[in-house]
Amino acid sequence: MNNDLQMAADEITLLVVSSHSHLRKNYSKILSPLNATIIAVSDGFEALDILRNTKITAVLSDFHIPGIDGIELFLRIKELLFNVPFVICSSHINAKTREEALKVGVMRVITKPTHKIEILDVIAEAIEKRQHQILQFFC
Repeated sequence: MNNDLQMAADEITLLVVSSHSHLRKNYSKILSPLNATIIAVSDGFEALDILRNTKITAVLSDFHIPGIDGIELFLRIKELLFNVPFVICSSHINAKTREEALKVGVMRVITKPTHKIEILDVIAEAIEKRQHQILQFFC
């Protein structure tokens, strides 16, 4: 494995987006076994700023966040040509919105309340997906 590829595989940075500080802390705690750097922000515009300046492996976002909703955040990330696995977690999302999110490319929509293991498993899958994308790029 060349140095660039090894570096890409080793550096895992997750972006957590939630307007609720207790959820940002809780998600960060849940994701800690993944040995990743976790950046937690409170709104979509902050998330976009982070994404412009930081290599993010995967995003876990609430659906309802200040400024823009989770789908809009995903679409803006996609516009910036960042192919980052994106997971939405929400207690208030209807079937039509869930379907729309998945149709535009959101990796998964998790309904709250959820078990810690489900969040951990889905984000681990997102990390694996991103690492696979990186491998395909270099090979």
